[in-house]
Amino acid sequence: MNLAGRLIRMASSRRFRLRGTLLACGLIALLTGCTSSSLNSLIDSMPSAVSLPADAPERPAAPPNYPAVHDMPPPRSNSTLSAEEQVKLEEDLVAVRTRQEVIAGTAPATAKKRRPPAPAEPRVIPTASSNSIY
Repeated sequence: MNLAGRLIRMASSRRFRLRGTLLACGLIALLTGCTSSSLNSLIDSMPSAVSLPADAPERPAAPPNYPAVHDMPPPRSNSTLSAEEQVKLEEDLVAVRTRQEVIAGTAPATAKKRRPPAPAEPRVIPTASSNSIY
């Protein structure tokens, strides 16, 4: 192919791209005109046989507010349970469960009181160990 043919093809493809871009921008401009306010007026202007049923509730005069998603609740006034309170609560729950199992007749033959395991002490890992890469 010669250089003149390539230049003509490039110019025509540029025009095609420009026309496509302008067409897309025009469609976007037309679609942005279909906002909710114009859509509501369009629905209101439609005949009642087409738009809404007769028993539909009336549209509110003012649109509802958006929920306050960034409002944080106030801090809680109560505190968490201490370790002793948590152990006592767990023992009370186990006692209630065994009492209910005895009443229902589903209690195991040897019901032992289960104690929660003691909390494990945190392991101290030396910073310079033979397994580290530093």
